Amino acid sequence: MSKIRQFVEIALLILVVAVVIVFTLENDQRVSLVFFTWSTPQAPVAVYVILALLIGCCLGPVISSLTRLRSRRAAKARIQS
Repeated sequence: MSKIRQFVEIALLILVVAVVIVFTLENDQRVSLVFFTWSTPQAPVAVYVILALLIGCCLGPVISSLTRLRSRRAAKARIQS
């Protein structure tokens, strides 16, 4: 890996961390989310946004893998027919 590429990756990582820190510090208003009759405890807005981001980052690859697996099975079924 070249030195320039390492520098760019480290710079991007530092930038992302800085943006997350600033976002967290700027969004400290406490809110409670309500879904039908269920409500969450009050927490800063940033907590809910970052939590939604993390859940999306975890669910995205799982859903993508399931879709890819279904496509492969359908392709095998067409070949065997």
